[in-house]
Amino acid sequence: MGQQKVTTMELYKKPNRYYVAPECPCGKSNRDGKFVPFVEGKRVFTSAGYCHSCGKTFYPDEKYEFDVTKYKKVEIKSISFDIVSQTLCNYQSNNFAIWLQSLRIDISKVLKSYPVGTDINGSTIFWYIDFYGMVRTAKVISYNPDGHRSKKITPYFKYSRSNGYENCIFGENLLKHTDPNRVVVLVESEKTAIVGSQNFPDFCWIATGGSNGLNKQKSKVLANRKVIVVPDCDDAGRNSAERTKSILLDVKASVTICDIDINLNNGEDIADLIQ
Repeated sequence: MGQQKVTTMELYKKPNRYYVAPECPCGKSNRDGKFVPFVEGKRVFTSAGYCHSCGKTFYPDEKYEFDVTKYKKVEIKSISFDIVSQTLCNYQSNNFAIWLQSLRIDISKVLKSYPVGTDINGSTIFWYIDFYGMVRTAKVISYNPDGHRSKKITPYFKYSRSNGYENCIFGENLLKHTDPNRVVVLVESEKTAIVGSQNFPDFCWIATGGSNGLNKQKSKVLANRKVIVVPDCDDAGRNSAERTKSILLDVKASVTICDIDINLNNGEDIADLIQ
């Protein structure tokens, strides 16, 4: 294809470039969004554009690889930070926050990395923020004073997929400002990620939000990263870890499964053992 066709194109202007083109044609991950694809009409070339990192322009062939029309049908909604800010209070009635303080964990320190709020009933709100800083959803969990989940209220997401909100990895926002060589620890629960981050700060702690919380789309943010998967201590947790490993290997992550105690089979995790 000649130069003339390229000059009729524009560069993709939306901030979510990684989700459209997760990899620069030079082979590097596009986690930082520095590779900007070419746009022509309603189509985007996922392997042609300009890379601000390597300074190269990649010209397209005749094949269109991505249809923006389809992408717009599933355009990701986000929540205003004003809404998030309104919940970052009333920790005196939030059992999870009270429990963290009993472990000598400063809630203000936690908030610098993981926005944790309080809902009107005193339950804990875990805000999910993606790599680009978009607030995607919020998971509400009710805790007992001992730090264990209350069985009276089932955990739920305030902003559902049926209403146009897509989930991401909990703590995903930390990856943008984390050294790519820093090891990422992937656990199931938000609670475990937070407690782990305060006790083992050399690692970047994130959570899937459940045993089946990771899929191929979410895993792209971990492409080429070094990841330690720490399962809950039961059959479901260990089986989930194997599935998670398989998904991460597809995005060329370096994956190790670390079973904290192979003799345990009661569903405990790192946060339970630290108490």
